[in-house]
This record gives sequence, C-alpha cells and structure tokens, in this order.
Amino acid sequence: MHKQYKSTTIPRPKRPPLVALLALALALVGLLAPPVPLHAAGTIIYVNAGASGSGDGSSWADAYPSLADALAGAASDTEIWVASGTYKPTTTASDPRTATFQLKAGVEIYGGFAGNETQRDQRDWQTNVTLLSGDLNGDDSGALSLSNPTLVDNSYSVVTGATGATLDGVTITSGYAIKSGFTKFGGGMYNDNSSPTLANVTFSGNAANYGGGMFNTNGSNPTLTNVTFTGNASIGFDCCGGGGMANINSSPTLTSVTFSGNTSSRFGGGMYGASASPVLMHVTFDGNSAVFEGGGLYSTGPTNLTLTDATFSGNSATYGGGIFHGGGSPTLTNVIFSGNSATNGGGMATFSGSPTLTNVIFSGNSATYGGGMFTLTDNNATLTNVIFSGNSATDGGGLLTTGSNNLTLTNATISGNAALRYGGGMLSQNGSNPQIRNSILWNNGSSGVYIGNDLGQPASVPVFSASIVQGSGGSTAWNPTFGDAGYYYNVSTATDGGGNLDVDPLFVGSSDLHLGSGSPAINAGDNSFLPVGVTTDLDGNPRIVGGTVDMGAYESQEIPLANPTLTTTATDASGASTLVSDSATISEGSNPTGSITFKLYGPSPTPDCTNLVFTSSPVTVNGNGAYGPVSFSPTAVGAYYWVASYSGDAHNSPVSGTCGDAGETSTVNPGAAQVIKTVNGATPGSTQLFTFQLREGASASQEGTTLEPVEANSANNWTINFTTPLVPGQHYQLCEWVPPGWNTNLGPNPFVPNSDANNGMVCTDFGAEAGQTITLNVDNTPPPGGRALGIGFWKNWASCGKSNGNQQPVLDQTLALATGMTTNPPGGLVVSAQDVGGGWPNFAPTYALVLKGNPAAPDAAPDCSPAVNLLNKMTIDGKTKKANDPLFNMAAQLVGAQLNYFAGADPNGTTTSNIQRGVLLLGQYGFNGLNYSPKLSSADASTATCLAEQLDNYNNNRSVDTCP
Repeated sequence: MHKQYKSTTIPRPKRPPLVALLALALALVGLLAPPVPLHAAGTIIYVNAGASGSGDGSSWADAYPSLADALAGAASDTEIWVASGTYKPTTTASDPRTATFQLKAGVEIYGGFAGNETQRDQRDWQTNVTLLSGDLNGDDSGALSLSNPTLVDNSYSVVTGATGATLDGVTITSGYAIKSGFTKFGGGMYNDNSSPTLANVTFSGNAANYGGGMFNTNGSNPTLTNVTFTGNASIGFDCCGGGGMANINSSPTLTSVTFSGNTSSRFGGGMYGASASPVLMHVTFDGNSAVFEGGGLYSTGPTNLTLTDATFSGNSATYGGGIFHGGGSPTLTNVIFSGNSATNGGGMATFSGSPTLTNVIFSGNSATYGGGMFTLTDNNATLTNVIFSGNSATDGGGLLTTGSNNLTLTNATISGNAALRYGGGMLSQNGSNPQIRNSILWNNGSSGVYIGNDLGQPASVPVFSASIVQGSGGSTAWNPTFGDAGYYYNVSTATDGGGNLDVDPLFVGSSDLHLGSGSPAINAGDNSFLPVGVTTDLDGNPRIVGGTVDMGAYESQEIPLANPTLTTTATDASGASTLVSDSATISEGSNPTGSITFKLYGPSPTPDCTNLVFTSSPVTVNGNGAYGPVSFSPTAVGAYYWVASYSGDAHNSPVSGTCGDAGETSTVNPGAAQVIKTVNGATPGSTQLFTFQLREGASASQEGTTLEPVEANSANNWTINFTTPLVPGQHYQLCEWVPPGWNTNLGPNPFVPNSDANNGMVCTDFGAEAGQTITLNVDNTPPPGGRALGIGFWKNWASCGKSNGNQQPVLDQTLALATGMTTNPPGGLVVSAQDVGGGWPNFAPTYALVLKGNPAAPDAAPDCSPAVNLLNKMTIDGKTKKANDPLFNMAAQLVGAQLNYFAGADPNGTTTSNIQRGVLLLGQYGFNGLNYSPKLSSADASTATCLAEQLDNYNNNRSVDTCP
C-alpha cells in the first residue's frame, strides 16, 4: 500500500511571536548644529540634493539638500516637494542605524520632481526617481542575506510612518532590519499604531526579519495606492515573514499594489499577516517565494482578509504557492491563481477557518499534493464559480481535500487537470466530507475523481449533487467509487445527492470551458444550491438564464429556446356564406413575440395541401394566448385544410402544424335544392310529368346556364333532389316548364328568362346555404285559367317548327282543340272574318283565313306551316317576311292570343274584345295570309299596331288595355 502521504503527519507551521509594544526613545541630535527654520503651515518646502542656494527650502533654487532637514522644519499642513536624487536619513552618534525618515502628521511628501516645476501635477515620479535609501555608507553590494557584510550598517527602517502623513512618488530601498527587538521589523517602512497614506511608491531591495518592505503593527491601517513591492526579503534563522509586507494586528488597505520577486525564509514571500484583516483590491502577486508557507501571501490567526480582483502567478512555497491560509474567514473574489507551485497546494493551501472563494480560477498550478488547492483539517471553505484547469500533482491534480473539513464546492468546473497517481481532478480522503453541487468534473485523466482513506483514518464521504461527474454513471446508475479500487488502504464511496449526470458537458473547447450549444449542463443545476447573493457567473454574466442554473462556473447566455405549443381550431362555413376561419393559441412559450401565419388549402376529399387558396397576413404575437380568427371565403364547396405556423423569435422555437391536423379542417358544405310537385294540391296523375331546370345566372333578360334538367314523374314520386352541389351564398334559379293554360305557384317573384324568345319557363331565384336543402313546393293548376305563352313558344312547339329542341307539337294539338270546339264552318282558328257572329271563337262568314287542326290526329295539324309562318310574321307560304307590315305583325300576336285562349289561358274581356277587333280588321281588308286589299289606311295601321301591342302583352302575361 502507498503511504507516501499522510495527512496526520503534516507539520503545523510555527506562528511568529507577536511584537511587544516598545517605547521608542527619541535621541537628541544636532545639539551643536544651527537651529532648523520652521516653515509655516500651508507652504511648500523644496528639496533638491543638488541645490546650491541658501538651503532654506523656500524655492527650487534655495532648496534643502536634505530631506531629513526639510522634515524637521515642516509644520502640519505642509507639502514637501523632492527632486530626483538619493536621500538618506540623518544618523545619530549613538547608533547610526536608527536613522529614519520620520513622517509627520499633516505633512505630505511628494517625490519625482525635476526641480523646476510650479505645479505638482507637472512631476514625473517614474522618470525623476526620488530614492530614499538606507545605505548610509553607500557601500551596498550583493544579495539580501544574513551574511552580506555591506548591509549590516544600513538603516533598520528607512521610513517610519505617522498617522495623517502622506508619502507619494518615491522609491524606498536598502533598509535592513536584521537584529533583535524592534529593529527587526520593516526594513523599508515601519508603522506602529500609525496609518499613513502612500501612493506611487516602490519598495525595493529592503530586508527584515518581518516585513522586508513594510511592517504594520499595533492597529496600523495605512492606505496604499499604486505601490510596488519588488525584490524585498524577510530573512532570519528561526523566524520571519513577509518579504514584501508584514501585518500583525493591523488592517491596511491596498489598491493597485504589486508584489513581485519578494522572498521569505519562512512565511509569506509577498505578504505576511497574523491576526490581521487587510483589504486588497486590484493586486498582483508575481514571482514571490517562501521557504515554508504562503509564497505569495500568508494569513493566519483570526483574520478577515478581503481580496478582490487579484492575480497570483509564479509564486512558490512548501504550503500554498499562491496563498497559505490558516484560521479566520477570508473572502476572495475575482482571483486568479496561475503557474504557482508548492509541495502542498500549488495555488492555495488552507488549514482551518472558513474561507469564501467566489469567481476564482486555478490554472496551471503544480504541487505534490493538490496542484490547484489543498485543504486540511477543520476547514469549511466555500467555493463558488470556480475553475480548476491545467493543474497537476502527484495526488489531487486539481483539488485535494483531507482531514476533518467540510468543503462546499458550488458551480465549479474541474477539467483538464492531471495526477500521477490519484484524483486527476479531485482527491478526497481521510474524513473530508465535501459537498459538490452544480459542478462539472470531466476530462481529468483515468483517475479523475478519487475517494479513499489511509489505514486508521476515517472514511471520506463526499456528496455529489446536480453535477456532471465522469465515471459516476450518473444518478440513474450511480457508481460510488467511480471505478477506482485498491490504491489506498480503503476506497471510500461517494454519495449520490441526485440530479447527477455522466455525459460529455460539451465545452466550447478543451481550453475554453464555456458551455457549448446543446450542452447537457445547461439548465441542469439546482437553484437551491446557489449561495445567497451570488447572481452572476465567473464572467460576470447573469448566473441564472432560462429559469434554472447551469452546471459549472459559466452560465450559458444562450437562452434555450422554449418549445411553445400551437393549438388551432377551425370552423366550417355556415348559413348563406362560404366563410371559414381558423384560430390559434400559443402556450408554454417564453414571452413569445413574432407572428402566426394561416394558410388554407383545398378543396380535397382527403388531406392535401398542394392547392393553396389563401395566405393570411401575419398575425402579431405578444405573449402566450389566443390569436385570430382569420377568415376566408372559398369559391367552391368541399373540405379545406388549414396549416398555422408560428415564426418563433429569439427565445422561442418556430412551430407549425401539418396538413390534416385534427381540428384543422374547414368544410364548405354544399347547399341543395329539392322540388316537391303537386297538381291542385294533390299528387299528380301517374302519366303526368313536369320539367324543371336548375339554373345559374338566369334573369328576366338572361337565360343563364342550365346546371341540371330533371323531370318530376311517378318514377321519382314527383320529388326532385337535384344532385348539383350549391355554393353557399350563391344565387340559383329553379325554373319550371309551364304549358300554356297551366298555372304555377313557383315563387317568390317568378320571372320568365329572356321572354322575347320563349316564355314557357317560369323561374324563381333563391340563395344557397351551407348544408341546407332548399325545398320548393311547386303546385300547378291545369287549364283553364292558366298562363299564356308568347308567339316564340307557339312557333317552336309545333310539328312543323324548325326548332331542334324536340319540343312537343303543342301548336298542332291546340289547333285540333280549336277545330273541335268551334262551330263556325268549316271549324278552326279564325284569323280573318267580316262578321263577329256569336263572338269569339265562332265568327260568321265571310272568312278570309281559318287555321285548322285535326282532332282525329291532333299531333299533325293541316295548317301547322301557315300558322307557324304567320307567327314568324311571314306570308303563310313562308316566302315573304312581313314583320314591318302592321297587319302581318298584328296577325302574329292574334294567332298567339287565340292559341292561348284555346289552350286554356285565363281569358279577360279586354283581350277578347281585342281579339275580335283584330279578326274583323283583317277581314275588312280580306287578309288571307298572302296579301290583302285595299291599301291599309293610316288609321287602321295605328289600330293594328295598338292591337298587336296589347295582344303581345296578353301573350306575355302582362296587363292589357283597349285600343282607340
């Protein structure tokens, strides 16, 4: 069994003794020197090592050559402007090394002047270096070490602070506080219960047992801005801490401060703190080192260190290459540990206490144990939004947690780390019980996560919740050892806290640990695990996007598209309209915007979305809810199919229906027409038949289009069901062939279409309604008393007629009736006679023209042709057209009127009188159908024209009048 590392044998670091408060005796110096003038408050004192004037400090020309003299004569509220050069504190005979620049409250020292400025902001402290040096003899050489003889005569502390003092734009160097007592603190600057303000200051090449660059004790809280500690050292045989700065019971505030290349023979290469709570913002620790603990920063005891926007790079130590922490509750925010190294905790090592780390990156650090971070014993560290990547170690490449500690790791990404032995990403051992939540542990080698304990040590029981853990099998197939066995004395087991996955997190890349599109870590965390107050991720972006926190340090800002549901409802056409409509409801969307478009296809008996008949204008969407309806009126009946589609937007996926979706069919049900036929209110006789036509577009001036001709007869029980589908809202006409002398109740508003040609058809108009059958109850009354028909009918419905409509010989049959019912010899329809006799139809001789039928053979009248020729306004032999002759014109209407009378049309006295006058007028001129004599008088021509008009009115069922 491997025993190379035992947590129980790790030595705890020795704590340095607190500095005893010492009373400093001020030596009386310069008793034999002339008195130093005291400058009034509010003045500027000038210092220039190369000045040759009066030396009273009143101007650059008369500047003090000594900064120490200027300080001695400065009152509060005084500025001291110091030109470039090297300045050393004044020595004393008793112990020259106690020489120090003692700052004064209310006195502000500004270095970096060339020696000719009139305004403070004209100085350039980086170019015009003002050096405050502790090399009293000017003989320094070699490295900062205990054995360097050139340093032992240097000032213990180059500068001694004072509350309310300001030091700006200088470089402090060559302090060497290596001795017993108070003289071992603060080679560059010593602060005891003093809180000066420092800006634009560089501490370089100073050394001390504690605080090579600066030492703060006894409640000293200096403020440092834009300060650099470089190349300073904390050295000694059995002590020492804080190569750059040491703080004991003090809490300085540091902003934009750099610690680089500082060293310590024990603790805190860059900074040392014991029972201190410094506040550090925008700080850098680079290339610092400590032999034992805290290469960059060491903090121990009851401390509340605050570290914000900091970088630790290239630092090294035995414990905590970047930071060593022991005790207290430090807070680290926006911190990067990169390229640090140690035996334990390359980036950071923490013993006891409760550190809080938020938005922290451990990258490229290395150690034997815990390449990125090492936690040990009584530690309750809380890490949120952290990354461990590219770290390496023998054990615990990214993170090693051991001993009785309860680390909480939330929204961490541990990836790309490596270990030679156990736990490339994480090693948990010997009684540590970390909680890992909303985190990703992936691609950390063959032993990415290892859990074990040494012989005699308590088991480690980490709990993983809502995390991606490679090798775990996920919560559905939890593998509590992650496949590891046999390396330690005992392999412990991890607890499944639920919601765990074992799937590739789909990072953007191996070096970019942001979540790629479609990552299973997106929205897969648990919001309840987020610490209070954590509202952003490692990038500073919102920590929760899409309602649920992601796993890992980065929150995907790609809002997952919601998948809204589109529910649609179509309606059928109804009533006298083909109007169909569709509505849509969006639900489960994420504040959807965009639009919905409705398309209508058809008609088709089965779902078929190839014939597009309508596309709606886009309907604007503003949230979940109902939209529409949109409507359209097709021009044909049948089934139509709606397809609604939602455009989607930045937060919602598009969604579309498909052809034939349930509830998306609109039917334009056709209307229908039905005729129920009666005669005198009763069922017609078995041999009777009646002709009907379904027309469209018929009117008094238009015959329209015949859609369907049907006969009502005994075979269909005198009920007609037209098969033609009727479009709702369209108008149609039902037309009945009504023989002369018959009557019909067809209506309302019956009309004869194109009556100049044939008025045998009587029509009525009606509108179709969806799914409704229009039933027309048509009752006919047989002669007498029926309708008259125009001459167009009579000349076509004859055996000798020239029409090709296969009409019945109604004219022949009617002439047969006339011949049979008249008593005037030789019997027939009298056209021209000279004596009215008994009145119509029996006139008295002399007869000029009588049209005869054959009662014995009624379908073939002997005078069919003469009758038809007269109706055509021709001579009876058909040779000459006489339409412009008043007598022939009247004769045509006269024949028609008498045929109607004989057929049973309803007679009236006026028409009977007009018929008799017409017969006698023709008889007066001996009208024989071929010619007449004498020449027609104008008066008789007018009478003939009037009679023709009135008889035409009768034949067309219009009102009639008498003629003058």
